[in-house]
Amino acid sequence: MVDWFIKVFSSNKTMMVLLALFAICMAAATLIEKAYGTTLAKVAIYYSPIFFLIQFLLVVNFLMLAIHHHWFNRRRLGLLLFHFALIIILSGAMITHLFGKEGILHLRKGEISNRVIVDTNHGQSIMTLPFKVELVKFSLTRYPGSMSPSAYESELIVHVGDKIRHERVFMNNVLDVKGYRFFQASYDVDEKGTILSVNQDIAGRTVTYTGYFLLATSCLLCLFEKNSRIHTLYRQSGKLRIDDSPNSSKRGKFFIRKSLSLHIT
Repeated sequence: MVDWFIKVFSSNKTMMVLLALFAICMAAATLIEKAYGTTLAKVAIYYSPIFFLIQFLLVVNFLMLAIHHHWFNRRRLGLLLFHFALIIILSGAMITHLFGKEGILHLRKGEISNRVIVDTNHGQSIMTLPFKVELVKFSLTRYPGSMSPSAYESELIVHVGDKIRHERVFMNNVLDVKGYRFFQASYDVDEKGTILSVNQDIAGRTVTYTGYFLLATSCLLCLFEKNSRIHTLYRQSGKLRIDDSPNSSKRGKFFIRKSLSLHIT
Protein backbone atom coordinates (compact mmCIF):
# COMPACT_ATOMS: atom_id res chain seq x y z
CA MET A 1 0.00 0.00 0.00
CA VAL A 2 2.80 2.40 0.90
CA ASP A 3 4.71 1.58 -2.30
CA TRP A 4 1.57 2.17 -4.35
CA PHE A 5 1.00 5.53 -2.65
CA ILE A 6 4.57 6.65 -3.32
CA LYS A 7 4.43 5.47 -6.93
CA VAL A 8 1.14 7.23 -7.68
CA PHE A 9 1.79 10.55 -5.94
CA SER A 10 5.38 10.92 -7.14
CA SER A 11 4.22 10.76 -10.75
CA ASN A 12 3.97 13.69 -13.16
CA LYS A 13 0.89 12.04 -14.68
CA THR A 14 -0.88 12.32 -11.32
CA MET A 15 0.00 16.01 -11.20
CA MET A 16 -1.48 16.57 -14.67
CA VAL A 17 -4.69 14.74 -13.75
CA LEU A 18 -5.12 16.71 -10.53
CA LEU A 19 -4.43 20.02 -12.28
CA ALA A 20 -6.97 19.12 -14.96
CA LEU A 21 -9.59 18.32 -12.28
CA PHE A 22 -8.78 21.59 -10.52
CA ALA A 23 -9.23 23.53 -13.78
CA ILE A 24 -12.54 21.77 -14.48
CA CYS A 25 -13.83 22.68 -11.02
CA MET A 26 -12.83 26.32 -11.45
CA ALA A 27 -14.51 26.49 -14.87
CA ALA A 28 -17.68 24.89 -13.49
CA ALA A 29 -17.72 27.32 -10.57
CA THR A 30 -17.42 30.27 -12.96
CA LEU A 31 -20.34 29.04 -15.07
CA ILE A 32 -22.51 28.36 -12.02
CA GLU A 33 -21.71 31.77 -10.54
CA LYS A 34 -22.71 33.55 -13.75
CA ALA A 35 -25.91 31.56 -14.17
CA TYR A 36 -27.14 31.10 -10.59
CA GLY A 37 -25.10 33.40 -8.36
CA THR A 38 -22.12 33.30 -6.02
CA THR A 39 -23.88 31.45 -3.21
CA LEU A 40 -24.58 28.33 -5.26
CA ALA A 41 -21.05 28.38 -6.70
CA LYS A 42 -19.60 28.40 -3.18
CA VAL A 43 -21.83 25.57 -1.97
CA ALA A 44 -21.47 23.42 -5.09
CA ILE A 45 -17.76 23.93 -5.82
CA TYR A 46 -15.63 26.24 -3.68
CA TYR A 47 -16.73 24.87 -0.29
CA SER A 48 -17.30 21.27 -1.39
CA PRO A 49 -15.26 18.43 0.19
CA ILE A 50 -14.21 17.20 -3.26
CA PHE A 51 -12.65 20.54 -4.17
CA PHE A 52 -10.73 20.63 -0.88
CA LEU A 53 -9.60 17.03 -1.45
CA ILE A 54 -8.22 17.92 -4.90
CA GLN A 55 -6.26 20.84 -3.44
CA PHE A 56 -4.90 18.66 -0.61
CA LEU A 57 -3.83 15.94 -3.05
CA LEU A 58 -2.09 18.55 -5.20
CA VAL A 59 -0.01 19.65 -2.21
CA VAL A 60 0.86 16.02 -1.41
CA ASN A 61 1.77 15.40 -5.05
CA PHE A 62 4.05 18.46 -5.22
CA LEU A 63 5.90 17.39 -2.07
CA MET A 64 6.25 13.79 -3.24
CA LEU A 65 7.62 14.92 -6.60
CA ALA A 66 10.22 17.08 -4.89
CA ILE A 67 11.31 14.23 -2.61
CA HIS A 68 11.24 11.46 -5.23
CA HIS A 69 13.19 13.42 -7.85
CA HIS A 70 15.67 14.83 -5.30
CA TRP A 71 14.97 18.45 -6.17
CA PHE A 72 16.27 19.48 -2.75
CA ASN A 73 19.70 18.06 -3.55
CA ARG A 74 20.08 19.18 -7.15
CA ARG A 75 20.65 22.58 -8.65
CA ARG A 76 17.03 22.94 -9.68
CA LEU A 77 15.98 25.84 -7.53
CA GLY A 78 13.60 27.18 -10.18
CA LEU A 79 11.65 23.94 -10.48
CA LEU A 80 11.50 23.50 -6.71
CA LEU A 81 10.37 27.09 -6.22
CA PHE A 82 7.68 26.65 -8.89
CA HIS A 83 6.00 23.80 -7.02
CA PHE A 84 6.48 25.55 -3.69
CA ALA A 85 4.73 28.63 -5.13
CA LEU A 86 1.75 26.48 -6.14
CA ILE A 87 1.54 25.17 -2.56
CA ILE A 88 1.59 28.76 -1.24
CA ILE A 89 -1.20 29.78 -3.64
CA LEU A 90 -3.37 26.83 -2.57
CA SER A 91 -2.66 27.69 1.07
CA GLY A 92 -3.82 31.24 0.43
CA ALA A 93 -7.07 29.92 -1.03
CA MET A 94 -7.60 27.79 2.06
CA ILE A 95 -6.96 30.76 4.37
CA THR A 96 -9.44 32.82 2.36
CA HIS A 97 -12.08 30.12 2.77
CA LEU A 98 -11.53 29.72 6.51
CA PHE A 99 -11.03 33.33 7.58
CA GLY A 100 -12.05 35.61 4.69
CA LYS A 101 -15.31 37.56 4.69
CA GLU A 102 -17.26 38.63 1.61
CA GLY A 103 -20.58 40.34 1.17
CA ILE A 104 -22.68 43.00 -0.55
CA LEU A 105 -23.25 46.63 0.45
CA HIS A 106 -26.37 48.11 -1.19
CA LEU A 107 -26.70 51.89 -1.03
CA ARG A 108 -29.27 54.31 -2.39
CA LYS A 109 -28.38 57.91 -3.21
CA GLY A 110 -27.84 59.84 0.06
CA GLU A 111 -27.99 56.67 2.17
CA ILE A 112 -25.40 55.93 4.88
CA SER A 113 -24.82 52.37 6.04
CA ASN A 114 -22.30 50.00 7.61
CA ARG A 115 -24.32 46.80 7.23
CA VAL A 116 -23.03 44.26 4.71
CA ILE A 117 -25.13 41.27 3.62
CA VAL A 118 -23.10 38.06 3.74
CA ASP A 119 -24.18 34.86 2.00
CA THR A 120 -23.47 31.66 3.94
CA ASN A 121 -24.38 28.01 3.60
CA HIS A 122 -27.24 28.62 6.04
CA GLY A 123 -28.64 31.72 4.39
CA GLN A 124 -27.84 35.41 4.76
CA SER A 125 -26.31 37.20 7.72
CA ILE A 126 -25.28 40.78 8.51
CA MET A 127 -21.67 41.93 8.92
CA THR A 128 -21.18 45.34 10.56
CA LEU A 129 -18.32 47.48 9.25
CA PRO A 130 -16.19 49.51 11.71
CA PHE A 131 -17.03 52.62 9.62
CA LYS A 132 -19.91 53.94 7.51
CA VAL A 133 -20.22 54.48 3.77
CA GLU A 134 -22.43 57.11 2.10
CA LEU A 135 -23.45 57.16 -1.55
CA VAL A 136 -23.21 60.68 -2.95
CA LYS A 137 -23.89 59.88 -6.59
CA PHE A 138 -24.02 56.96 -8.99
CA SER A 139 -23.07 57.55 -12.63
CA LEU A 140 -23.68 55.30 -15.62
CA THR A 141 -22.22 55.76 -19.11
CA ARG A 142 -23.55 53.88 -22.13
CA TYR A 143 -22.08 53.12 -25.52
CA PRO A 144 -23.18 55.66 -28.16
CA GLY A 145 -26.46 54.59 -29.76
CA SER A 146 -26.86 51.66 -27.37
CA MET A 147 -28.41 50.89 -23.98
CA SER A 148 -25.45 48.70 -23.00
CA PRO A 149 -23.37 50.22 -20.16
CA SER A 150 -19.75 51.03 -20.97
CA ALA A 151 -18.79 52.23 -17.48
CA TYR A 152 -20.35 53.01 -14.12
CA GLU A 153 -19.01 54.39 -10.87
CA SER A 154 -20.01 55.38 -7.34
CA GLU A 155 -19.03 58.60 -5.60
CA LEU A 156 -18.75 57.84 -1.90
CA ILE A 157 -18.06 59.46 1.44
CA VAL A 158 -16.42 57.14 3.96
CA HIS A 159 -17.04 58.08 7.60
CA VAL A 160 -14.18 56.73 9.75
CA GLY A 161 -14.70 58.08 13.26
CA ASP A 162 -14.57 61.88 13.08
CA LYS A 163 -12.86 61.84 9.68
CA ILE A 164 -14.40 61.63 6.22
CA ARG A 165 -12.91 60.48 2.92
CA HIS A 166 -14.23 61.29 -0.54
CA GLU A 167 -13.71 58.27 -2.76
CA ARG A 168 -14.72 56.93 -6.16
CA VAL A 169 -15.25 53.25 -6.98
CA PHE A 170 -15.57 51.96 -10.53
CA MET A 171 -14.79 48.80 -12.45
CA ASN A 172 -10.99 49.13 -12.38
CA ASN A 173 -10.68 51.20 -9.22
CA VAL A 174 -10.87 49.44 -5.84
CA LEU A 175 -11.42 51.18 -2.50
CA ASP A 176 -9.38 49.96 0.51
CA VAL A 177 -10.52 50.98 4.00
CA LYS A 178 -9.17 49.39 7.21
CA GLY A 179 -8.57 46.00 5.64
CA TYR A 180 -11.85 45.98 3.65
CA ARG A 181 -11.88 46.18 -0.15
CA PHE A 182 -14.83 47.60 -2.11
CA PHE A 183 -15.50 46.65 -5.73
CA GLN A 184 -18.15 48.06 -8.07
CA ALA A 185 -20.39 45.03 -8.60
CA SER A 186 -23.72 46.25 -9.97
CA TYR A 187 -26.39 48.95 -9.66
CA ASP A 188 -30.13 49.50 -9.33
CA VAL A 189 -32.33 49.58 -12.42
CA ASP A 190 -33.33 53.21 -11.83
CA GLU A 191 -29.63 54.15 -11.61
CA LYS A 192 -30.09 55.76 -8.19
CA GLY A 193 -28.47 53.03 -6.19
CA THR A 194 -25.22 51.07 -6.21
CA ILE A 195 -24.20 47.55 -5.24
CA LEU A 196 -20.69 47.17 -3.90
CA SER A 197 -18.88 43.91 -3.28
CA VAL A 198 -17.05 43.98 0.07
CA ASN A 199 -14.13 41.70 0.86
CA GLN A 200 -12.00 41.32 3.99
CA ASP A 201 -9.16 38.87 3.49
CA ILE A 202 -5.82 40.43 4.44
CA ALA A 203 -4.11 37.16 5.41
CA GLY A 204 -5.34 35.10 2.47
CA ARG A 205 -4.67 37.88 -0.03
CA THR A 206 -1.12 38.39 1.29
CA VAL A 207 -0.31 34.67 1.12
CA THR A 208 -1.80 34.35 -2.37
CA TYR A 209 0.07 37.37 -3.75
CA THR A 210 3.28 36.01 -2.22
CA GLY A 211 2.64 32.75 -4.06
CA TYR A 212 2.16 34.60 -7.37
CA PHE A 213 5.41 36.49 -6.80
CA LEU A 214 7.28 33.24 -6.11
CA LEU A 215 5.68 31.69 -9.20
CA ALA A 216 6.95 34.50 -11.42
CA THR A 217 10.39 34.28 -9.79
CA SER A 218 10.52 30.54 -10.35
CA CYS A 219 9.78 30.98 -14.07
CA LEU A 220 12.72 33.37 -14.39
CA LEU A 221 15.00 30.99 -12.48
CA CYS A 222 13.97 28.07 -14.70
CA LEU A 223 14.81 30.18 -17.76
CA PHE A 224 18.25 31.14 -16.41
CA GLU A 225 19.00 27.56 -15.34
CA LYS A 226 18.09 26.27 -18.80
CA ASN A 227 20.29 28.86 -20.51
CA SER A 228 23.12 28.01 -18.11
CA ARG A 229 22.94 24.31 -19.02
CA ILE A 230 22.92 25.13 -22.74
CA HIS A 231 25.91 27.47 -22.29
CA THR A 232 27.83 24.80 -20.34
CA LEU A 233 27.11 22.18 -22.98
CA TYR A 234 28.23 24.54 -25.73
CA ARG A 235 31.45 25.41 -23.88
CA GLN A 236 32.32 21.78 -23.21
CA SER A 237 31.51 20.68 -26.76
CA GLY A 238 33.92 23.35 -28.00
CA LYS A 239 36.74 21.62 -26.18
CA LEU A 240 36.49 18.54 -28.38
CA ARG A 241 39.74 17.88 -30.17
CA ILE A 242 39.48 16.38 -33.57
CA ASP A 243 42.55 14.38 -34.58
CA ASP A 244 43.38 11.98 -37.32
CA SER A 245 43.31 8.85 -35.20
CA PRO A 246 40.71 6.20 -36.01
CA ASN A 247 39.20 6.47 -32.49
CA SER A 248 38.69 10.26 -32.49
CA SER A 249 35.16 10.05 -33.87
CA LYS A 250 34.14 7.50 -31.27
CA ARG A 251 35.61 9.56 -28.44
CA GLY A 252 33.79 12.66 -29.68
CA LYS A 253 30.43 10.90 -29.89
CA PHE A 254 30.91 9.44 -26.41
CA PHE A 255 31.70 12.87 -24.98
CA ILE A 256 28.63 14.44 -26.59
CA ARG A 257 26.35 11.68 -25.30
CA LYS A 258 27.81 12.07 -21.82
CA SER A 259 27.40 15.86 -21.92
CA LEU A 260 23.81 15.56 -23.03
CA SER A 261 22.99 13.14 -20.25
CA LEU A 262 24.54 15.41 -17.62
CA HIS A 263 23.22 18.79 -18.68
CA ILE A 264 19.95 18.28 -20.51
CA THR A 265 18.23 15.45 -18.64
